[in-house]
Amino acid sequence: MTASIAEIDVEVVVMDADTNAAPFIQATPTGLVLARDLDFEEWSAIAKSFGRALQSAAWCIGDWLIYGERKWGKQLLLEGADFDPEKPNRLPGHVFDAAIAATGLDRQTLSQYASVCRAIPREDRREELSFSHHRVLAPLPPASRAGWLQVLDSESNGMPSVKRLALSVRIAADEPRIVKDEEILDRGKQSGHDNYIPHLTRLMTVLRTTIPAMSEDQRDALKEDAQQLIDLIDAL
Repeated sequence: MTASIAEIDVEVVVMDADTNAAPFIQATPTGLVLARDLDFEEWSAIAKSFGRALQSAAWCIGDWLIYGERKWGKQLLLEGADFDPEKPNRLPGHVFDAAIAATGLDRQTLSQYASVCRAIPREDRREELSFSHHRVLAPLPPASRAGWLQVLDSESNGMPSVKRLALSVRIAADEPRIVKDEEILDRGKQSGHDNYIPHLTRLMTVLRTTIPAMSEDQRDALKEDAQQLIDLIDAL
């Protein structure tokens, strides 16, 4: 499946590669249209095309948002608003409103795409990694992220799941490596894994997608709430 950026909002046609005949699959805005019976290999190949298209779309939309932010940030401001180039992690709200109308995606998704694209430059992105893998590494400092990318490049047992990569980043922060099941279980026994890790994982997932869209006041409130947790741990 190949399509230019200009074709994102129109029908995308999958051509028969062997015969270059008329399209046998059409991906329309409301679903697939199959013009003939498919064999298993053809059916399986469609999923790979979908995966590539979805991953490419996430990167393209994120880069598109960043381009608009950098080029037209000041011009897009509402009258009386301020644009602070020292805080590039926040797009003005009305820019998101325009992007929501143009793409049909929600603010949280768009914010996540922009945040990951802003953190990871194009030359550091890995085609073999999903966008979700990159999302796990996006909050890391560049040097640390480069170390994790080297680990993934050299991984001989296949690409780890997004969940295992996220656990590895937390457990092996000082010595990047993909952790084994035994290490995860041992850590759980020692630290009360069954009590807090699932909740912390869900919290981190939510915060990664919501923080970029927060206002300054909302971020300050979050910091105060997080400090209560730190104070609780320090007091033990």
